Amino acid sequence: MKFSVNGNQWIIKELPKEKMELSNSLGETNYETQEIHLLDVCKSKRNTLKHELCHVWLWEYAHVQNDDDKFHFEQVCQIVANSNDFINSIIDKYFK
Repeated sequence: MKFSVNGNQWIIKELPKEKMELSNSLGETNYETQEIHLLDVCKSKRNTLKHELCHVWLWEYAHVQNDDDKFHFEQVCQIVANSNDFINSIIDKYFK
């Protein structure tokens, strides 16, 4: 499935374990190719996709370059406030 976020096109793919970059992962986000990979036999696919979509949202909207690589509590509030609708809209479309 393809979706767009912040003007960038992303794709969700289900892959067998041997095609996953991380052999023990249920899901992974590739920022370079703008792809989310889900393990095709994952029993918790919905939660895994939610997690990976958080990575996408953070990359697209909240990525900060700072020395300590930590988020300020105001940034966390913005992330939580703005990510829920985005994530759930993609989840609903994917699992239809």
